Order: sequence, then structure tokens, then C-alpha cells
Amino acid sequence: MKSIIKKIKIENEVSNTINYHLFLPDNYKDTGKKWPLIIYLHTWKGEEQIKNEGIPRYYSIADKECPFLCLAPKCGEGNIWINEINSIIELLSFVIDKYNVDKDKIFVTGVGRFACIGVFELTAHSPSLFKAIAAINGHTEIQLLERINSIPIYAINNETYPFINVKEKEVYFNNINRFSNFSLINPNVAKENDKF
Repeated sequence: MKSIIKKIKIENEVSNTINYHLFLPDNYKDTGKKWPLIIYLHTWKGEEQIKNEGIPRYYSIADKECPFLCLAPKCGEGNIWINEINSIIELLSFVIDKYNVDKDKIFVTGVGRFACIGVFELTAHSPSLFKAIAAINGHTEIQLLERINSIPIYAINNETYPFINVKEKEVYFNNINRFSNFSLINPNVAKENDKF
């Protein structure tokens, strides 16, 4: 696994800089082969945790080659993902231009309430970009689900996750079932927060 840690200056109305990790398989070469891309949004713990959770963690411990690229942007300090959506879209455009990304196989995932709000906001902002999403221990609003009802959603929560109560979880899964045409739901699949 190659891990590229960079930052890019996004020249938009706020002209901000976004830091990111890009994980490439060891056998990645600029040969024209197109690779699936998973965008991973980290939890509220921030950049220090990026390589120790979720997809980046899996990337580092996998005993075989991962058949995809993983883009893990860093949410700005003191910020929330909702405020970073335009920057992520511009970062994604940069990565697509620079690397061999299969534009028909771009996925979004995140673990925890903080990250999953970003997952749903990002997908609702530009639904045509994404093939599917996976929201682990997540939460979202009905209006976002209405805008992404044609995108497959894999949603799981675990019984020990402390930041979403039982009632919120029930409403969340009921709304996904109601508004998503393609969903796979398992309310209590994991004992830990970052199971995939």
C-alpha cells in the first residue's frame, strides 16, 4: 500500500486548503487501467485517526492487495463535513484528473454520526457522481434521502455505539427503507465502531 499525504489549495469563494490522504495499491501503475475509488470521511477524532479507522485501517492490515483507491480528506479543524462539501467535490475532480479513477465506480463511506452526516450531504449534493454509499453508525435527514433515492445505501449500526439512541436509530432505518429504492440494512451487525 502506498499512502500519499498531501494538501491542495482549493481556489473557490473561500479559497481554502484541504489536506487529504490518498491510498494507492502497491500494484497501481499509470497504465490506463481504471480503478474504483472509495471516499472515506473520518470521524470527529480527526486526522490523527485517519489511518487507524475504517477503510484506511483495512487498507493497512489487508493481507492481499486492495482492488481500489481510497481518498480520505481531512475535515478542517473546528469544522464539520457539511461545510467542506464543495472542497471535497473539487478535490475529487483533481484526483480523477490526476489518477486512473473509474468514474462509474466512485463510492462514499464513513463511520459514526459526524462522518455519516457528511456522507449523505456529499451524496445529495452530487448524486450523479456516486455508485453507492455505506453509512456505519450513521444518521441523516429525510430531505437528503429523497434526493438520493436511486443510489444504493448500505446502512449498519451497532448496539454499543453511544452517539445515536434507540429511537433515532429506529427513525433512521425506517426513513432509509421508506425513501431508498436500493438499501441493505442491518441495525446491529457490529460490536465495534469501524466494522465494514
